[in-house]
Amino acid sequence: MKRSSEQLPLAALSAELCPASLSACPVGDDGFECVDFRTDLRSCGGCGAADPFTYDCSSIANADSVACAAGRCLVMSCMPGYSITASRDACVPSWA
Repeated sequence: MKRSSEQLPLAALSAELCPASLSACPVGDDGFECVDFRTDLRSCGGCGAADPFTYDCSSIANADSVACAAGRCLVMSCMPGYSITASRDACVPSWA
């Protein structure tokens, strides 16, 4: 779904255009998409389009499999040679 944000704050845009459980995130220069910050892999906890290194679970370095649970990225498995941190939010070299 695309529609101009018309300079509305993100919360107001979400309330106006998205179902109650979803939030509006900007897409391109004049559009938006409705996402679930609790479960969306590319917008986990916030708008991935606005800040992919914070909210896009697929951008976690050396992660093989990721999930978004309750708005938090979780590493399920790492690439060979890497291990999951205790907080499950990153992969670190196994030799470290």
